[in-house]
Amino acid sequence: VTPLKHRGIFIGLMDLSNVINIWVGQAVVDRLATKDMWRTGLLICTCLVAAGAILVVTPLWYFQRKGEKMLGERPRRTVRWFLQQFDFVGAFILAATLAFTFFPLITANTYEGNFKNPIVIGCLCAGGVCLIALLVWNAKFATKPMLPKRIWSDRTVMGAICGSIVSSLMVSMNYTYFYNYLVVTRNIPFSKAFLLARGYQMAYYITQPITGYLMKRFMAARRFIWIGLIIQTIGTIVMIPARLPGSSDFFVAISQAIVGLGDGMTSLASIVAITGSVHRRDYAMAISVNSMMNSIISSIGSTIAGSVWTQVLPQRLRHHIQGEYDEFKIINNVDAVQALTEPTYSQAIAAYGDAQMILSIISASMVVIAGLFTLLMKKVDLSLDHDAQDAKFGGDETTETETGYSDQKMEIINEKEK
Repeated sequence: VTPLKHRGIFIGLMDLSNVINIWVGQAVVDRLATKDMWRTGLLICTCLVAAGAILVVTPLWYFQRKGEKMLGERPRRTVRWFLQQFDFVGAFILAATLAFTFFPLITANTYEGNFKNPIVIGCLCAGGVCLIALLVWNAKFATKPMLPKRIWSDRTVMGAICGSIVSSLMVSMNYTYFYNYLVVTRNIPFSKAFLLARGYQMAYYITQPITGYLMKRFMAARRFIWIGLIIQTIGTIVMIPARLPGSSDFFVAISQAIVGLGDGMTSLASIVAITGSVHRRDYAMAISVNSMMNSIISSIGSTIAGSVWTQVLPQRLRHHIQGEYDEFKIINNVDAVQALTEPTYSQAIAAYGDAQMILSIISASMVVIAGLFTLLMKKVDLSLDHDAQDAKFGGDETTETETGYSDQKMEIINEKEK
């Protein structure tokens, strides 16, 4: 509902409350993450979701009813109308694609042979088949596809989405084993490791409203995606020495903050660019595609990090540790590492440092890919209002909007309001 030039500010302000959750949430988790209290934690989450739903839905329902009283009742929505508007086949294929893809990525390490297990391989193959079926269905058969061609064929939208998901891949690979690394190399509990890594999230959320203001000030979005990627790359490179076992906690926190600043800037500018390149009826779809792709890529990044970690760490352990040791326990159990005696403990720390450094180097190199994707983007005109943006991106089509009125009727209603 905000003008394009103000949208970055309001998106940043909406997420700013997470700065509180970073600290309060961790304090609550520390008390609830026990064998006796985890059910209480789930109950609290359920209550919070219910309260949040009421806070979100109530004003939306109120303003919808108010609008209907002022503009007149909208056409009645029947079951047949709903079946025509919603792509159930596409939704089912999409759900199957995500299920068959996420299941093996998340649970592969619980099966014998890991990714060589037939069940894991079968699920990944089924996910690929479902993805092809989804693309064919959207392109050939769906009358109102869940992934409209006008979204995934738009250079600016896809450039911003692809740049954003590569950025998510960088972060996912770099942080998958970071907490384990901190616990092992600094001999601290997980609660302190989580707090030590919070510099990334603090910078991520604080920089967003600032970036939104700068975007309004300079009326530009694309350049802030590039600036954010450059800052994120610098931070990732700084992480390489910062994550060495002998580096200070302050150096670790600063490197996280630099990466968070760059990622927050890139993420916000990408969302504004995406919503500034489509008709308003496609806002929700474009944002959901971006969120879905980021989630999928984050899981893939975690899987890649797991593959690198399980391949590199054993090699580095054999290189550093002199004498006998239980490789399985050292890789999978941080308590077992902390219980090692000298000099084996210091040698294990050196091996962990080598493995984490390789992940950081791989992450830093990915910025080139993200930058190439963003070159596809066209300049986004932040001065456009809603009507001008709709006219530019297909507002003259006679389609039924979310309100239940056609675009032509909405134009008549708007004129009457004026």
